[in-house]
Amino acid sequence: MSMKIHRSYSSTDTTTDRRITEMMRHETPAPPPDGWFVNKVMNRLPARRQRIVRLPEVAAWLVVTAVSVYITIGELKEVMSLPDPTSYNPAVMIGAIAMAIGATLFLSVPILRRCLH
Repeated sequence: MSMKIHRSYSSTDTTTDRRITEMMRHETPAPPPDGWFVNKVMNRLPARRQRIVRLPEVAAWLVVTAVSVYITIGELKEVMSLPDPTSYNPAVMIGAIAMAIGATLFLSVPILRRCLH
């Protein structure tokens, strides 16, 4: 069995509400004409939400990742073309992979900080 709860308003309640509304409209002082009042009210508003990822961060990540992929692919081609793969020094390839991981961390750590705060 569902029961709906209704609050009954008497005519005096709505009349009182109307009188209070009219009184507040007519007796409330108008805001001052200068910009100080507007600035003070605007400063109390909640701050606008910032984007989680900013465009320069994404652009930097894309550039570093693209360069890392290019270096890694170039080094893999060089390893495959060598007659003796044991003579290959993997320092450049390891550096490129480390650079890609560093770029990803560079972008993801600030994002995680913004999300957690």
